[in-house]
Amino acid sequence: MFEIGQLHWDDIESPIIPGTEYLAHFTETKARIMHQSNYKAYSPDPEMIHTLQQHFSPLSSTSSTSPTSRRISILILGASWCKTCAHVTPLLTKIAEQIQSPNFEVFVLSGAKTTLNTTQGASDKIQWAKKSPPEYHNPKFDVIAIPIVYFFKDRDECIARVIKYPTEGLSYEAYLAQLLQP
Repeated sequence: MFEIGQLHWDDIESPIIPGTEYLAHFTETKARIMHQSNYKAYSPDPEMIHTLQQHFSPLSSTSSTSPTSRRISILILGASWCKTCAHVTPLLTKIAEQIQSPNFEVFVLSGAKTTLNTTQGASDKIQWAKKSPPEYHNPKFDVIAIPIVYFFKDRDECIARVIKYPTEGLSYEAYLAQLLQP
């Protein structure tokens, strides 16, 4: 079971792709088109982006007083074939792009080899996980669906996790602003 604070940035074993580079890594045309079209179509909330820019600004007065303001690194676990991943990953990448701060970064770890839904039972889930990168079967990550978005403070402790989309209908921008509140 996932527990806040038990997962750390150092638990990531596999190579990760910076969000600024992830669109270029697709070799399959269908996946590339799906991700690129969602990236182009997404328009983050300008007011939320402004709030986040102020928070992540190196010159911001809140950057030294808020417990989560120093640096937030996001890790997205997903797969190129996953339609929800093709929606979530581009929007988080675009949010980071618009915030334009070295204190906010997005990384992608793709590579789930099959769907998580199984009719074979628990042993089949274990076989699925072993074919995927090690993070997918590491109990600290507790991968139960994809995409999963992990929020790390200062590239150290995981302070939050979102499975697919934030709850209560929040956008990722609104969720992030809420997460950063003291």
